Amino acid sequence: MIRQYYTLLQLIKEIDSKLKGFVVVEAFSQEKNSVILSFFNPQNRESNYLFISVDSIDGTLYLDPQFTRKKSNVTDVFPMLLGKEFQFGSIEPNERVVALYFENVRVECTFYGGSNGSIGVYSPKNKLLEGIKVDSETKTQSFERVTFKSQFDEKREIKISKALSSSEFVLASFLNEEISSRTGINTSNLLNSVSSDEFSILSKAAIEIKNECLNSNQYYIISTGKEKILSVIPLKNHPTVLKEFDSISLATRYIRSIRKYETVYNQLWNSTNRYLTNSISKHISAITKINNEALDSKKAELYSKYADILFSLPFETKITDTPFVAESWDCREYSIPINILKTVVENAVLFKEKSSKSKKQQVIILERLGSTNVQLEKIKELYNKFQKIETLKELEQFVQKIGTKDNKTIKEHSSKFREFSLQNGYKVFVGKGASNNDELTFHFAKPNDIWLHARSVSGSHGVIKMNTKDKKLPSKEVLEEAASIVAYYSKSRNGTMVPVSYTYKKYVRKKKGFADGAVIMEREEVIFVEPKIPTEKS
Repeated sequence: MIRQYYTLLQLIKEIDSKLKGFVVVEAFSQEKNSVILSFFNPQNRESNYLFISVDSIDGTLYLDPQFTRKKSNVTDVFPMLLGKEFQFGSIEPNERVVALYFENVRVECTFYGGSNGSIGVYSPKNKLLEGIKVDSETKTQSFERVTFKSQFDEKREIKISKALSSSEFVLASFLNEEISSRTGINTSNLLNSVSSDEFSILSKAAIEIKNECLNSNQYYIISTGKEKILSVIPLKNHPTVLKEFDSISLATRYIRSIRKYETVYNQLWNSTNRYLTNSISKHISAITKINNEALDSKKAELYSKYADILFSLPFETKITDTPFVAESWDCREYSIPINILKTVVENAVLFKEKSSKSKKQQVIILERLGSTNVQLEKIKELYNKFQKIETLKELEQFVQKIGTKDNKTIKEHSSKFREFSLQNGYKVFVGKGASNNDELTFHFAKPNDIWLHARSVSGSHGVIKMNTKDKKLPSKEVLEEAASIVAYYSKSRNGTMVPVSYTYKKYVRKKKGFADGAVIMEREEVIFVEPKIPTEKS
């Protein structure tokens, strides 16, 4: 994989051969646990970048001549490297510890999983000058390795794969699978169950694979069926090669980008799947509940029967017990739960009213049942379409269409703010107080949303939500409509023509020490409107 020993070994070989004569001109970080070294060769005027990451999931290093530095969120690091010429790179034998040597300084990187990765700059006397995830001034100690043969001689009760990985062969899991494929011996078996002949076969195969890895000059992106991996040799047990490279840096950058793509895809797929399955489950539960209500509403006929029975009794009938047992003309007895404080006729009228109410309820329930069934079928149809999605672009378009992402964010915040629908599908959100204004402006609004405020008076902030792809301002009519609402929620509510300032939210700032709701705006435009308000949605 991308930080497996043989991959790192090939990367160091490539870096060592391609950075001769190059000088460090920049050292910066623009993502967590990573450093980018920018190199320049004064002889041939060429540039190159070295990306180093000790992320616990996809930490690695590689050359990227096409790398582009971000314009923001970049931190300069390791100033002691600037102007230093690269001398050579090395890797500790059988370990994932890489060193890059410069004049009077070295950069040491450890690519172990979890929290064990680190990048440190050291002096010739091994003093830590600066580091990322380094909590000691001493050199990182290598993990102890025991030879494969000694583990066999000691008859260790561990899996063969574990013994090979922790030995001088340092084989990754997919290379252990390759040994199983080549030898016919399952490396998931225990080492102490292996015979001497089988051990010899395993050792010979491990030596062959190690030599192939050491001498490789072609690199493969391989599909295992479950995932995509980077291997420095072709694999007999996984023959599907998706892409082949003659540069290990290109191969590493490619597999890392695939991993990032798949991570984003999987996260979005899982959240969308959860949203749809939960929605289906809720609608099924709702239908069950409605059906139960429908059963209750069938009491309309029974209430009507009670009323008819009571109306048929003599007017002067006195009832002292409840339930009142009476026989109907269908020769059936009915236990009627009457109110003994009321007359027979009054009880009959009450049951007629209950019957009428129950019938109306039945109509409503049937309408709800039909509507919920239609919604359920639509969600199931969406779910079937969702199951056929294969690419991230298709998934993002699907999510945007059904509103589980951006629309969800709006729904989560809209209850905190006043919300109004405008022409052409726009919406304006208006703050409900000073601190609420700050939340609307600096947490809810996006950089290209339109920000509004009544000029020179106190009042609510307003935000017109914009389509992220649409960089044009809304029409004058939309702006005027939104401005009228913002003017209404200001001290100028009773004015006739109120000036309202507007700009993109990205031009609105707040200085340290400013009171709640107080801001500074740039690139201000002004529009004059009459304060008025449509029907408020929320």
